[in-house]
Amino acid sequence: VTNASGQQTVNVVLVPAVPSIFTFTGVASGPAAAENAVTLAIIDAATPLHAGDYVALYITGLGQAQTTTVTVGGQSCAGQYFFAGPVPSSEGLDQVNCQIPTGVSGAAVPVIVTANGRASNAATLNIQ
Repeated sequence: VTNASGQQTVNVVLVPAVPSIFTFTGVASGPAAAENAVTLAIIDAATPLHAGDYVALYITGLGQAQTTTVTVGGQSCAGQYFFAGPVPSSEGLDQVNCQIPTGVSGAAVPVIVTANGRASNAATLNIQ
C-alpha cells in the first residue's frame, strides 16, 4: 500500500477455508450460536439438545471447503441430513446441520467444525 504518508508492505495468506463458530457471548469457547434444526429453538439451558436431534450451527469461513466435518464431544456429528454451506440470505454466514451422536451429554459439550483440515474454535453445546 502506498499513499502520501509512505509505503507499507503486508503479507496476506489465502487459504480455501478457515471455519469459526459464532458464539452467543462473543467468546470463542462460549456457547455456540446454534438452534434445533427441526424446532428452531435456540440452544440454551432451557432448550438443550438430545441425542438424535439435528443441530444447526452458525459459522463463518467455510469458503471453498471441499470437506467439512463436525465433532461433538469428540464424536462424529453427521447424520442422514448433514449439510454444510452458505446461508443464501446472509453474505459471509455459513451453516452446518448435523445429528447429535449418542453418548454425549453435558451443559458445555465441545463442538468443533473442521473444513479442509482446519479446525474451528471449540464452542459448546448444551446436550441432555
